[in-house]
Amino acid sequence: MTIQSPNRRNLHSHTYRCKHASGDAVEYIRHALKTGVDTYGISDHTPLLGDRFNSHRMDMSEL
Repeated sequence: MTIQSPNRRNLHSHTYRCKHASGDAVEYIRHALKTGVDTYGISDHTPLLGDRFNSHRMDMSEL
């Protein structure tokens, strides 16, 4: 059995679409690869009508 170090995974990253991060997915993935991350996930916040946190969510047009 192989145990992976949790430091080699990042499953909670945001891009500019969330309005509280900068850069795009390609930049983030390149950086992750350079720093030894082998599992990478982007978890941008999708739009939710009527949500009070819409300032931290992507726009409907970006779906």
